[in-house]
Amino acid sequence: MLRYYNDISEERMEEKKEQLHKDHRSRLRKRYEENGLDSFEDHNVLELLLFYAIPRRDTNPAAHRLISKFGSLSGVFSASVEELQTVEGIGKSSAEYLALVRETGRRCMLDALSERPFTERERIGEYLVHWFSGKPRQTSCLLALDSEMFLKKVFTVNSGIELKPQSVTLAAEEFALSSGFPKMIIAHNHSDGRMIPSAEDRVISRTLSERLRGHGIELCAHYIVSGMDYTEFDFRFTEDR
Repeated sequence: MLRYYNDISEERMEEKKEQLHKDHRSRLRKRYEENGLDSFEDHNVLELLLFYAIPRRDTNPAAHRLISKFGSLSGVFSASVEELQTVEGIGKSSAEYLALVRETGRRCMLDALSERPFTERERIGEYLVHWFSGKPRQTSCLLALDSEMFLKKVFTVNSGIELKPQSVTLAAEEFALSSGFPKMIIAHNHSDGRMIPSAEDRVISRTLSERLRGHGIELCAHYIVSGMDYTEFDFRFTEDR
């Protein structure tokens, strides 16, 4: 009999706890509906997002753990699915959901930045910073532009694999020719924060420029991206000139 009452008591405690979670979720959602995210701290934002991935559990502890591990909201959304899953309370589905939110926001930003021509260095750099966000090291891309410098296509030349300059050049040339557009920008990332082009970077740029010129295509620029920083280097001259 005592065990029966204990079971009933535990069941009621669980029901009460679940109701508290529901009430808290309702208050947080209402706060968002009335004021947006302006009054939210970083962990509140994550807590609200996790409601949709974790429907029946308190998401507040997991939200705090995410901020504690990655330092900020930006840090959380820069983490990979595998890294997110190392946090207690974050399973594969929750990690993939957070990654999807990040990628959706990134896609919207890229679309907005490509609505105007790529005639300004700052616009190109900002676009590339967002494009490379979350990409593995040793990634290169080629931007195909029309005659008025509007972005039309983006090709991933290589991703996560270090290729020899000749291989990068040939792959980029193939993409450029298949695009049918007259102008190109090539870019790659450095994971160590270095913004200085290597000898291989210069070889790729000059060789690709020469090969594309023979097909009536202009290589307009070569960018290096590292985190939130970027630089454009002039590949048309050697360092000793």
